[in-house]
Amino acid sequence: MHRNQSTSARIFQIGLIWLVMILPIGIQAQKTAAKPLSKKEQKKEETGKIVALGPKYKEWLDFVSYIIHDTERKIFLDLTNDRDRDAFISLFWSLRDPTPGTTENEFRIEHQRRVDYANQYFKYDAGRPGWMTDRGRIYIILGEPDSKDKIEVDAVVKPVQLWSYSGKDRPGLPNAFWVLFFKRDEIGEFKVYNPLSDGPFSLLKRRPSMEVDENDPEDVYEEIAEYHPVLAMASVSLIPDEPPGDFRPTLRSELLLGSIYEMPKRMINANYATNFKKYKGVVRVDYTMNYMEVSHSTLLARDEVSGLNFLHFAFLPKTLSIDYNQEKDQYYFNFRVDVALKKGEKSVFSYQKNFSFTEKKDDVEVKYKNGVVIADYFPVAEGEYTLQVLVQNDVKKDFSYFERKIVVKPDQEKTPEIIGPVVSHETKRLGRNAFLPFKFQDIEWTVIVRGEFGRDEELSLLTGVDRKGFAGALQGRIIVEDASDANRWRKEFPFPVIDTLKTPITVQPLGKIPPGHYRARVQVMNDKGTVLKTEESSFMVSLQPTVPHPPVASKITPAENLFLFHHMIGSQYMNLGDSVRAEQSFLKALQINGRAYNVIKEYCTLLFKNKDYDRVLKTALPLQETDATKFDYFSFTGRAYFAKGLYDLAQDALLRANELYDSDIEVLNTLGLTFLKLNRPLDARKVLESSLKVFPDQKPVIELLKKIQ
Repeated sequence: MHRNQSTSARIFQIGLIWLVMILPIGIQAQKTAAKPLSKKEQKKEETGKIVALGPKYKEWLDFVSYIIHDTERKIFLDLTNDRDRDAFISLFWSLRDPTPGTTENEFRIEHQRRVDYANQYFKYDAGRPGWMTDRGRIYIILGEPDSKDKIEVDAVVKPVQLWSYSGKDRPGLPNAFWVLFFKRDEIGEFKVYNPLSDGPFSLLKRRPSMEVDENDPEDVYEEIAEYHPVLAMASVSLIPDEPPGDFRPTLRSELLLGSIYEMPKRMINANYATNFKKYKGVVRVDYTMNYMEVSHSTLLARDEVSGLNFLHFAFLPKTLSIDYNQEKDQYYFNFRVDVALKKGEKSVFSYQKNFSFTEKKDDVEVKYKNGVVIADYFPVAEGEYTLQVLVQNDVKKDFSYFERKIVVKPDQEKTPEIIGPVVSHETKRLGRNAFLPFKFQDIEWTVIVRGEFGRDEELSLLTGVDRKGFAGALQGRIIVEDASDANRWRKEFPFPVIDTLKTPITVQPLGKIPPGHYRARVQVMNDKGTVLKTEESSFMVSLQPTVPHPPVASKITPAENLFLFHHMIGSQYMNLGDSVRAEQSFLKALQINGRAYNVIKEYCTLLFKNKDYDRVLKTALPLQETDATKFDYFSFTGRAYFAKGLYDLAQDALLRANELYDSDIEVLNTLGLTFLKLNRPLDARKVLESSLKVFPDQKPVIELLKKIQ
C-alpha cells in the first residue's frame, strides 16, 4: 500500500483542525449583561460545586486551602471532568517545585509534613482536625518557628503561645515578627491574637486583685510587662522593631497578619490558571509541568506588494530552557508554535512552525543570555477573529499560550486605519525582495516586545495610514509625550498621508529621550483637521545608557512564493463559506505559480463543493505530472466523472487511484457506488466492506450493504 503525500497532508490538516477545535474560543460578549451574583450567592454556588466533587478532590482542596490562590480555586471548581482536574493538580504542584529538574518536589513534601504535624499536635482542645486551627494554619503557611514561648499556667495572663519568625525567604514579611496565640476564654483552642481587634487587655486574666484600667493603654501594658516583658511588647505590636509609642496597637500588626495569609498566593502567578481552560486538552499532561510566561505583541498592516493584510506577532519567553547534545558538542532548544485563527467556534486557519536553535556553548552564552524573541506573520482575510498561539519548548516541556482579538476591516467601510505605532531602536533597509515579520516595504523593524530602551539609544517610531477606500485628503500627526506629565517632555511631528490606495510607511526619528514612561500617539485627520482615528502605544526609557535587547528569530519567505499567501487567504475564505472570494484568491495564487499543487488540490475541493465538475477535470490536469500528486489527480477526476454520470471513466480513474493508495474512503465509497451503477454488486460489496475496515462507523455504507444482494 502506497501512502502518498496528499493523504499525509490531509492527516496533518486533520491534526491541526483537532488542535484548534479543542482550543476554547475567547470570551465572547454576551447579548445581555448577566446580573452579577451577590457574595452570598457566590458562596452558595461554590459550595454546590464542592459538594459535587468526588472525595479525592474535596480532600485535595482541604489539603491546599491555605496555599491556593483564589483564581486557582475558582478555575479548579469550574472544571467538569476528572482528567482536567488531575492535570490541573499536576500543574499546581509543578509550578511550586523549587527544583523542577529533579524527581522530588520538595515544596509538596514539606507541605505534606506541615499538614501532618498540624493534625498530630494541634487537634487537642479544638474539637476539629489540627490543620483547621489557627495554629495549624500559621504552621502550614510559615513552617516551624525559630522559637516558641509558652505561658499556659499563670496567675496574670491567659494561656498564650508566642512564636518567633524571621522574614528570610518569606517575601513581603518583615525581617523579624511574632505570631501570638491565646485562649480567649481561658479554655478551648488557641486563637490568633490581633493587637488591633483583640487589644492587650484581652490577654489578662480577670482576678479580684487586678487594679488595671482597661481604657488606659499604658496601664494595661505595664501590668503585662511587670510579669512578661516580651509578651507586653507583642501585645501592642507583632513586629519587635516597632516601639510601643503611646502603647496603643497600630494597623501594622493587622497588615502583617494579612500578609502572612496572602504570602503563599503572592509566590505564584495565577495567570496560568486563567489560561488553563484555554490550553487544557491541547497540551499533553507532561507539558503542563512547566508553564512559562511570555510577553507578546501584534501588529496588523497591509502589504503594498500583495495587497493582503498581514498579522505580525512576536513573543518573548520569560525563561529559556536549553539542553546539551554531548555527541555534537552543541546546545540546543526548539520552540514549536501552533497558531490558530478562529471566528467564534469556527476554525478559519491554522498552522504549525518549529524554531530550532543549535549553538556552541560560547555562542549560546553571548546570543541568548537575554532570551530570544520569536516572530512570525501570516495574511488574514477580512473579518473579526481570535488569534490563539500555543508555544512549546521541547526542552523541559516549557509551554505557554496567549490570544488576541484581531479585526481586519473591509475597504468598503472607507474609514482609514493606522498601522502601529511601534517604537524601536533599530531599523534596517533591506535590499532583498522577500517577506518576513515586521518588514514594511523595504524596512525591517526590530521588534521590542517589552518596550524598554536605554537613555542613550536613538529611537524611531514607525507608523502608516491604510486608507481603506477613503477618498478625501488626509493628514497625519505623531505625538510622543511623558505619560505622567506631558509638560515635562513632549514632541509633535506631522507626516504626510499620500493620496493613494497603497499604505506608505513613515519612519519618524525620535532621537535620545530622557528616562521615563512615555505614550506615543498617532492621529489621522481629514482636510478640516477633524481627528478620524487615534492609536497609541507606550514604552519606557531606562536610567541605564543601554538596555540589552534579545535577538529576533524569524523565517523568510522568498518573493517568488507570494502565491502561498494568496493560497492561505483562499483557505480562510473557503472555511468562512465565501466561495467567491476563495476562488478569486486561489486563481491569484495559480496565476503566480500554475504548478502549485496544494493550491490546485484545495481549489478542486472548492469546485467540488460548488458542483462545477467540468472545471474540476480541467483544473486537476497538472496533478498527473508528479508521482506525489497522481493519486489526487485520479481521485478528483474519478469522482468528477461519477458526478457527471460517466461511470466507465469514473471506474477507470478510481481504480487507478485505489492502486496508488487503497485506504481512502472517498475513493472506496465512490468506487463502490460506481460498481453498483455498472451492475457489479459483488465488486461493490467488496469495495464498501474495505471502506468499513478503514473507518467502521459509516452508517450510510452499512445501510447500503444491507440492500446489496
